[in-house]
Amino acid sequence: MKYQFHIVDVFTVGTACALVREQRERHCDPIRLILMENVGPVTVDVAQRNGALHGMLTLSGKIDAPTGAPSATDLAAVLSIDPAQVSQVFFAGVGLPFCFAQLSSNEAVDRATINRANWAKTLSRAWAPTVFFFAGNLQDGGNLYARMWAPALGMEEDPATGSACAALVGAVASKSEFGGMAYRLSIQQGVSIGRRSEIEAEAHKRDGIVTSVSVGGATAYIASGEFDVPPSALAP
Repeated sequence: MKYQFHIVDVFTVGTACALVREQRERHCDPIRLILMENVGPVTVDVAQRNGALHGMLTLSGKIDAPTGAPSATDLAAVLSIDPAQVSQVFFAGVGLPFCFAQLSSNEAVDRATINRANWAKTLSRAWAPTVFFFAGNLQDGGNLYARMWAPALGMEEDPATGSACAALVGAVASKSEFGGMAYRLSIQQGVSIGRRSEIEAEAHKRDGIVTSVSVGGATAYIASGEFDVPPSALAP
């Protein structure tokens, strides 16, 4: 018996688009999939857009944003940059926790280099040991330029981090100064490692409370393969 698998980017959104791609080679009407994951049911809307499959994942629930994030000085030491280049640092998560840092420019984001000794001292035992740092405009409709490091997960750098973008848009939209019903960001990530990603993130509010966050973008078909499963492995 043969099973075929496909590798696409990124994770849940990529999985949904791969499943749709298997069924519809040329044309794709919009379709909604519900994937059961450890965090519960996850909704992904898939549609054909500009010749590619575009997926948008939606999560509902509370945005975790505890206090106790490192100071700008401590976070700058982790990133090996001048403290004056760190505008703010905060924790947030929608399942997976992140330490977010807003930097002063794209150049500062590119110039950052992880200092593992300072990371171990500052973040390794913190609520969020994973750091997502970015530059850009946090106003509704703003564009961000970002990178993500996850030493605790054995990941040097991730080219596209949907969970971080979802947490970021949810945390910012939760602030009282954003009084509208929808808040959107476009995030560019992975440029420094040659795997540029364009991520769309959106939060919806009702009565001043964030009710859902969505994140996604166009998926890239990278490779395919197949493997043989011996009949004995399928026996109950």
